[in-house]
Amino acid sequence: MKKRNKQNFKYIAGLDEAGRGSLIGPMILSLCAVDLRGYQNNLGHLRDSKYYGSSAKGKEKRRELSLMIKQSTRVFIFEVSAEYIDYCLTHGRSLNNLEIEAARVMLSQLDKPGKTQIKADGERIFSPLVAEFPTLEAENKADDKYPITAAASIVAKTSRDQWMEDYYRRMALPFECGGGGYPNQATARFVDFYREKYGKFPPSYRHSWKKKPQKLPLF
Repeated sequence: MKKRNKQNFKYIAGLDEAGRGSLIGPMILSLCAVDLRGYQNNLGHLRDSKYYGSSAKGKEKRRELSLMIKQSTRVFIFEVSAEYIDYCLTHGRSLNNLEIEAARVMLSQLDKPGKTQIKADGERIFSPLVAEFPTLEAENKADDKYPITAAASIVAKTSRDQWMEDYYRRMALPFECGGGGYPNQATARFVDFYREKYGKFPPSYRHSWKKKPQKLPLF
């Protein structure tokens, strides 16, 4: 990634996603923007969402941080449904295209994009947006490097966790289901149960998901 000369930025924003590789549920992107004054004092302690883990304690910590972030920054959230992902991927588009499309919508809503330093997680994915948003810098592992991108990661992950919790609650399962909708044994158990009971895949299942692990049932 080519570094730019320092500019007189007034704001900083972070961009990240959650759920790109899931088998069930949406991909959710988040953009967090804040005044540079006091930025490090308010958000400097934040880490990438994965740092807090997938335990109940880790999820609760992310929920607390997400609430704090929403109170401290301007937050944009964009949900890309599993159904829309399936439609696009079977009509010649890619997940990268969809992430760029969602990011463009959120970035266009920034009040002063020319005065906002934007840190996006994913060099290959978000670099094409630099032509439209010259203050954007796309880097791999930006969520590990910049607290503002970690904030976006936390908000996106928490939003998707809540979506999955609501989803499983609506399914009225006779067992507790974890796995977060990602390709793992817990998700396979749920899909197996649903197909056995209803004779079809569950709602919001991504039929376009291609890298299905060979050792899991059904896939």
